[in-house]
Amino acid sequence: MIYCFSDLDDSLFQSAHKCSVDTENCKLVSFKENGDMQGFSTPAQQQFIDLIKKNGTLIPVTARTVNSFNRVSMDFDSYKAICHGTIVLAPNGAIDPEWKEYLEDQISIHNEKFQQLVDLVRTLVNEINIQPTMFGVKENYGYPCYFNLKVESKDSSKLEKLFYHFHSFVNSNREFDEFAIHWNDRTFDILPPYTSKAKAVEFIYKKLGITSSDLVFGLGDSLSDLPFMNQCDFLMIPKNSQIVKRKNLG
Repeated sequence: MIYCFSDLDDSLFQSAHKCSVDTENCKLVSFKENGDMQGFSTPAQQQFIDLIKKNGTLIPVTARTVNSFNRVSMDFDSYKAICHGTIVLAPNGAIDPEWKEYLEDQISIHNEKFQQLVDLVRTLVNEINIQPTMFGVKENYGYPCYFNLKVESKDSSKLEKLFYHFHSFVNSNREFDEFAIHWNDRTFDILPPYTSKAKAVEFIYKKLGITSSDLVFGLGDSLSDLPFMNQCDFLMIPKNSQIVKRKNLG
């Protein structure tokens, strides 16, 4: 059997300004919350999707929440890992029962420390005088998935300062080692240990009974995708992606 675990945004489709060809030649595949057009798949991306679906199984592994995932007009008939891997959906669209049990157990273990880190960010935001455009814990199906902080461009230097203060605290307190931090110019995320694309993919491997006799591809554009991609036989990376730029592959 052939399987492809794939990130969605900037891998199988992207916003109009990121398209390498005119959007008139692309397929509209995702929408904003207000119904406006959002993501377009190029002819090359469409051919790749069709190739995998014709010969195997395409499994999305995405940071999208359930609401934004439902605004993607692509059919996925197997398992789906959404919200940075916090939620694993079974082929019928419901949370997989085994994963649900695992998730609830993990939340009970890590939630107190997660809240401590959120409180630390709140303190730093006030001390550094950051005006967030987004601040809070993202939930799906009532489960805390990850913390998200967003700022305007003018506050990007302040966010960098917050990151280094936060990083210093975490490094000096090993009890938080399992928590992941994602940071760029305008966004800062805290991911608890159970929010992991790699762990979700590992679980789906077992559910599908994937063995060494199967052929498995991993497709992603971000450095944060590499852990789940490394579980696959072959890694696929879009050109001009974050991985290409950061790893000097261009």
